[in-house]
Amino acid sequence: MSNNYMKPNQLKIAVVGLGSIGLPLLEVLADKHFVVGVDLNTKLKTRFLTYKKIPKGMDVVIICTPERAVPDLVYLADLYNTPNIIIRSTMPIGSSSKLLGRLHNSRLFYAPERSLEGKIKEEIDKIPQLVAGHDKDAVNFLLSIFFKAPGIIYKDNFLEVEAAKLISNAYRYLQFTTSNILYNACSKHNLDFYAVNDLAAQGYNRMGQLSSAGYVGGPCLPKDLEHLLGSQDSLKDSLFEVNKQLTKNVVNKAMSQLKENKLVGIYGLTMKKDSPDTRGAWATVLEKELLGRNENITIVKYDPFLHHQEGLSLIEQCDVVIIATPHSQASELNHTNIIDVWSFK
Repeated sequence: MSNNYMKPNQLKIAVVGLGSIGLPLLEVLADKHFVVGVDLNTKLKTRFLTYKKIPKGMDVVIICTPERAVPDLVYLADLYNTPNIIIRSTMPIGSSSKLLGRLHNSRLFYAPERSLEGKIKEEIDKIPQLVAGHDKDAVNFLLSIFFKAPGIIYKDNFLEVEAAKLISNAYRYLQFTTSNILYNACSKHNLDFYAVNDLAAQGYNRMGQLSSAGYVGGPCLPKDLEHLLGSQDSLKDSLFEVNKQLTKNVVNKAMSQLKENKLVGIYGLTMKKDSPDTRGAWATVLEKELLGRNENITIVKYDPFLHHQEGLSLIEQCDVVIIATPHSQASELNHTNIIDVWSFK
């Protein structure tokens, strides 16, 4: 049920950008507030009033778009005398300060999304909201907006909060890439990375819990590390090479197991587990690498979020199947020759 009719004492909130961050946030806020959506995609279907431009008369505008669109949206909301603007998008360090200097009518807050994509509804009542602003009296107001959050961590230093968001994403990127470095090292010696890791951790508490190996896809984590380190930093390029080497190792293994039919199955075509988002998916990189080795290979692709169930039987007829995205449904795959760097089973 939508909330297209205002109730007394409700805040009027416009959420701009109805993607993987904005749409679930809109649905959460609708439990208490009068909300509308704003998105350029006119074909987007939601249960809420949706506009192509920010409407006038809003109490709060929350921006959840890619960072390149944020400045123009902030200036437009300010021009419309919107009292409160909240940026949810991840931004480079110093971005908020540049925007503050050009505002005349609005309070600006930076409150980056901290939940995992696809987990916003589940995690919003578990993770405190990290917010930067110059009005310390605004904490109760922010709590009324993010009413399901367990608390507000409020700082008057925008730079610190911008850096904190970038560091959290950079840390996750480094975690994943560290596992890939070790996976690649074990592959050189034809060793099972997971078996070696389990052996190393037995009775040795200094060994922390490593992330699973697997391609670091999607646009956010590498981009945020670059924002933090700078575009010229060589570490960024070195980490990217780790992902490339992981792809080569997997393709080498697949090529060695081809039969006369030369059929390679790729299971999972999305960016991450149990997500329909195809941006930065490993499957695209794997397909390019496979065809670059042998253009006569036939590649059969399947993803439970994008295809009918019948496609699963087609991929099971391949010589070898590569798990490109470890969806929960991957356990349904019935094949004796599976290349799985994620160790989903």
